[in-house]
Amino acid sequence: MTCPQCAADNPPGAAFCAHCGASLPTPLESDSPLASTGPEDRPGPPDVVWPLSPGVVLDGRFGIGRRLGEGPVGVVWLARDRELQGKELALKVWRPELVPDVRARLIDGIIRCQTLSHSGVVKIFNLRRHGDLWFHTQAYVPGVSLDRVLAERREAGHAFSVGETARVVIGILDILQSAHGTTPHLGLKPQNVMVLGQFPEVEIKLTDFAVSGGASTPETLDGEAAPYLAPEQRAGIGRAEGDEPGVPAGPAADLFATGVMMSEMLTGHPPQAPAESPSTPAPGLSPGIDAVVARALDPDPTRRFATAGQFRHALAQAALAAVEAEMTARRQAEARQKKIAPVEPPREEPERPRVDKDQGRPPVRPPAKPGRKKILVRAGAALVLAMAVAAAVAGYVAWDDYRTKRNVKRWTTQAAAAWKHKKFRRARHLYLRLAEVRPDDRAVRVRLASAEAKIKDLSARTAPLIARANRARKQKTLSAARDHLHQALKIDPHHPAALNSLAAVKADQKRIMGWLQAAEAAWRQKKYQTARELYLKVAGLSQDHPVLQKRLALIAARQRHRPEKLARLAAVAQKALADKDPAAAKAVFQRILKLDSGHQGARQGLARIAEMDKRVAAGLERADRLWQDKKYGPARKLYLQVLDLDSKQGLARKRAAAAGRRLAADGQRIKDLLARGGKALANKDLAAAKAAYGQALTLDPGHQTARRALERIAAAEKKIAARERAHAKKVAAALTAGRAALARRRLARAKDHFQRAMGLAPNHQVAARALTKIRRLEARVGRRLKQAATALEQKDWGRADDFLKQAVALDAENKIAARLRRRWRAAVARLDQVTQAARRLQSRGQFHAALVEYQKAAALAPHDPSVAAKLNRLKMDMQNKKARALDRAARLIAAEKWAQAARAAEVVLKLDPKSGEGYALRGTANLEREKFHDALADFDRALTQGLPAGRRAGVHYERCFALFRLARFRRAVRACGRAIKLAPRRAAYYRARAAIYRRLKKNRAAARDMARYKSLRRRR
Repeated sequence: MTCPQCAADNPPGAAFCAHCGASLPTPLESDSPLASTGPEDRPGPPDVVWPLSPGVVLDGRFGIGRRLGEGPVGVVWLARDRELQGKELALKVWRPELVPDVRARLIDGIIRCQTLSHSGVVKIFNLRRHGDLWFHTQAYVPGVSLDRVLAERREAGHAFSVGETARVVIGILDILQSAHGTTPHLGLKPQNVMVLGQFPEVEIKLTDFAVSGGASTPETLDGEAAPYLAPEQRAGIGRAEGDEPGVPAGPAADLFATGVMMSEMLTGHPPQAPAESPSTPAPGLSPGIDAVVARALDPDPTRRFATAGQFRHALAQAALAAVEAEMTARRQAEARQKKIAPVEPPREEPERPRVDKDQGRPPVRPPAKPGRKKILVRAGAALVLAMAVAAAVAGYVAWDDYRTKRNVKRWTTQAAAAWKHKKFRRARHLYLRLAEVRPDDRAVRVRLASAEAKIKDLSARTAPLIARANRARKQKTLSAARDHLHQALKIDPHHPAALNSLAAVKADQKRIMGWLQAAEAAWRQKKYQTARELYLKVAGLSQDHPVLQKRLALIAARQRHRPEKLARLAAVAQKALADKDPAAAKAVFQRILKLDSGHQGARQGLARIAEMDKRVAAGLERADRLWQDKKYGPARKLYLQVLDLDSKQGLARKRAAAAGRRLAADGQRIKDLLARGGKALANKDLAAAKAAYGQALTLDPGHQTARRALERIAAAEKKIAARERAHAKKVAAALTAGRAALARRRLARAKDHFQRAMGLAPNHQVAARALTKIRRLEARVGRRLKQAATALEQKDWGRADDFLKQAVALDAENKIAARLRRRWRAAVARLDQVTQAARRLQSRGQFHAALVEYQKAAALAPHDPSVAAKLNRLKMDMQNKKARALDRAARLIAAEKWAQAARAAEVVLKLDPKSGEGYALRGTANLEREKFHDALADFDRALTQGLPAGRRAGVHYERCFALFRLARFRRAVRACGRAIKLAPRRAAYYRARAAIYRRLKKNRAAARDMARYKSLRRRR
């Protein structure tokens, strides 16, 4: 039985759910969609309303169970697939408010995700739609998400170790390395990482591949996913439609999210800033781990790891180095503890009195001695084992000594070379290693102290020079800073701070040289503004360059009087443009560029003049073609437009005047043609009007009245053609809809469509033939419905079903057929209900009740041969069982087995509650068992049933005996009298009544019955 609250399975007959404690419905009143039903009476899918609840069935197949989680896209439920025998799967129902764009991206992501074949990717089965709800199903992973593991570790107060973190992150990277060839995840967060098993043997799986990232919008972005989004993802989500596209999010975004989760596992919380390393909140981590996380969290995607495999390799190496460093530190700490551990003096145990071992003990039988061969085998094995152990120990000791000597030799040589070349810091590092291996070597300690003293002395001598160099850099005197650093490096050639500062000074000088070269080139090209900007950049880094101040002064002197001259020339050029003289303006702008090649106004003016020249040349070319084609109106218009741009064009002026004269000559004829076209339009003669206006347009192609008239005529022709096409489309649509409805056997709809087609086209032959066919089909459907109604009245459900099927096959939407089908279904359901009740009663042994139900079924379906056969079979079975039970009861009574006889009689009564013989037999058994009241009741019931006269006399006699034993003598006399009346020649009846009369002290009547008894006995 399925719980309607949590969809959990419970044993049949349970009253409460074992999982959630909710009360379970009984089988007859259960209306849960998850309740098990047969294929015939299984209900259809209910109306699904958001939000869902446990117990709902989606698509008639997926039963909703408990809730697994919720996200920006939708809600995840545990569901059972009915078509796959209740297989558990995860079902994610999308939110109805998702916009179509987001839904399209989700569908595209699911299609791409289905191509992934890695075992660590949770498989998405299919995508479905139920009404207005979209959902997809995926494999159910019974694991724990990484966010829950992080929360438990956070509550416990300790983070992941380096080994555990590496195990989880390497599992994620393995999956990403396989999947990035097809699609990135783009929504990676701890909620999508499933952890199966226990540490250290865990298995990693990823869910929502290319699904959660596809719905990342400002509306659907949740707070849980925000810390794991890469900078390029956040920029893409927050970008408006008109903004420029940035760097697209790809596999590098998944590596960024993996780095955030790695930092969170090591520290207990996500990094506050992308540049924060795990060692900031959790000091003590190795620099290698810090470097790996820092590279994964770089804001620039190009500076992160190129692939997931590269990230995995770097992490594996860093984790291995961290574990080895941790083990080395632990061994060194244990060695130090052993060296400084205090030595305790040996304890003096008190002297114990000597006791004889054999005193007070019973004699022990010595064990049997092993054979000589066994002793030799054991001794040889022990010797070989001891030799192997000794060889292993000796080998390990020799290898360790060899390795130590080799390292000591190499480090000594390297330290001496470093000391010789004055690399005291390198020498100090090597002497520290030697001191760890050989702590008792005095020479090493002396060298180490000397290196420390040398480094301290060199630092003291170089510190003032480095400080002066830093001050010189701040004062923008790079040459002085470089000199100070050179002096410091002469004292200590390997000082790291001095080397770094000198590299920075050289880089600044290199940049300055590049800017100076670019400024000199701009100076030679007379681009003084560009040169000034470059010189100012040089001044921002260095003030001691010899050319800098001189060049800046010259630029200022040149630019002092130039703006006034440039302004005058610019005014002259603007006046030439206003006078429509682009040639003069072009010459002035060229003079301005000779004075200042970087003048933006002059460049813009020349560009404007070049555009005007292009427009003039194009206008002249088009106007010349129109002039040759004798299209004087458009040609004159173009010539005038050319003159508006350049008034110095003489040819354009001459051609415009000539076109005007020609247009005046053709004016009267054009007026006559326009009048003729207007009269034709008034008479609705579109062809004549079109010809007149066409001739007018031939004379003057640019005539607007004729052109507009022709456009109106074309629009009218289009309307007429469109009206005819629309009418034809309506007729075709009606015919298509009618054919489709007729193919689906929907006669009423098909008739409506064809009648509409006939209304649009009264003489349409196809619609007429279709209507004739529909009328014939309606007549056939009417005959079948009459036959079905007659069969329903006669309760012949089989024939009614056949006729209704034939009618529905002809007309699928007939209302009368649907009403008759409902009547037939109700009757068949009632018949099935009665038949099932009879079957249940028969299985329980209640044969008479089952017989009654089968009789009801026979009354409901008198023409059903199966019901009649079941009824006859039951009657025969009951008769046979009743006969066998009566025979057995009689034999048991003859054998005086009264209790068994009573049970056999009860079997008879179960088979036939109106069996008088059964009541009589049970009464006889109860009478012999001295259950006189029960026997009396059974005799009374037996007498009410139809028994033969002789058997009724015997029942009255036994009833008389029961009454006699209950001291009801008068009733006993009456019962005995009835028995005598039915069987007057039975002598025993008279003797029994005589005995009762004697009890009633009616001696005369007793004597009379005894006389009768003796008389009957003599006759025998």
